[in-house]
Amino acid sequence: MDKNKLKEYRNILAELAELQEELASLRGGALECLRLDGMPRSSHKGDRTASAVTKIFFLEEMLMEKIGTLTALRLEIERAIEELPSLERRILRLRYVEGNSWEDISVTISYSMPHIWRLHDRILKKIC
Repeated sequence: MDKNKLKEYRNILAELAELQEELASLRGGALECLRLDGMPRSSHKGDRTASAVTKIFFLEEMLMEKIGTLTALRLEIERAIEELPSLERRILRLRYVEGNSWEDISVTISYSMPHIWRLHDRILKKIC
């Protein structure tokens, strides 16, 4: 376990949210293509629909892969910190899982930022 791996957790969460948003947008577009209102359509609609369905399928596969990656990383992080004292677990969760700033963490925990940084360095040395 290292600091980069802890940071990667937040990046995967952000990428996962972006993929879910894109997937929802594509699904909405595919449904638009399939809407039946009795009006004649051009022969190119089928191409757009097939393209949208292919993109949705691809994104769903990517999303499932990211979910798997996220779950494996989260388990690794949780296993690495589960044996730490509660204050140390709390600092890591606030920083890397919830993405709080150092200032927010110092306010939440009621310690100065330099003290939080020293604790953080000591925690990383323990788990790395």
